[in-house]
Amino acid sequence: MTHSLYDFLNRPRLWRDTRYSQTTSEFSEISDPIHRRPRYVTDQGWLTSRTILFMRLFSAFMNNKFVQELLADHSQNPRNYGELPSPDVEAAMTNPQCVGPTHPEGDRVRLQVVLSDDGTTVETVRFTGDGCTLSQAGASLLSEQMVGVAVSEIVEWDSEYIEEHVGMDLTPPRLQCAELILTAFRQAIEDGPTNPSS
Repeated sequence: MTHSLYDFLNRPRLWRDTRYSQTTSEFSEISDPIHRRPRYVTDQGWLTSRTILFMRLFSAFMNNKFVQELLADHSQNPRNYGELPSPDVEAAMTNPQCVGPTHPEGDRVRLQVVLSDDGTTVETVRFTGDGCTLSQAGASLLSEQMVGVAVSEIVEWDSEYIEEHVGMDLTPPRLQCAELILTAFRQAIEDGPTNPSS
């Protein structure tokens, strides 16, 4: 049995080219009467299934390219990078599982946070560190999301939230890289105020 790329992409049978089908009856209402090729109606007119497939593949390619550029930008030009003179809470975390020429000891992130007067909301975030592109880009991206958000909400962020903001599905090892700053945040909150007497 011949399988098309449509089968591989798990597209409904309606999207397949008729040459991969035993019958053309299923396309009778939407087929091109000349070329017998299934078509799809859009606001812009009729599109062949091959055109739709190309558009989907091109969209996936462009999305992947955008994600790579986004991560590279946040890694090379991290937001909220630096130190705070008087943080309310802080913590340092390492990920020894991810080593490389620039980070032989693994990914490292040191996080400092200023909280609201009642200690329930993040007002300012700064971090320093070094490591793989994903760990540093993830720290930059997530630090932006932390500002103005309740502490109780941030500590509940899960892998789905992280994947949504870095723009890709992550394997467990890569998730450790991306969530390093979140792990540091949870540790900082657990450790409590840097200067309890202040």
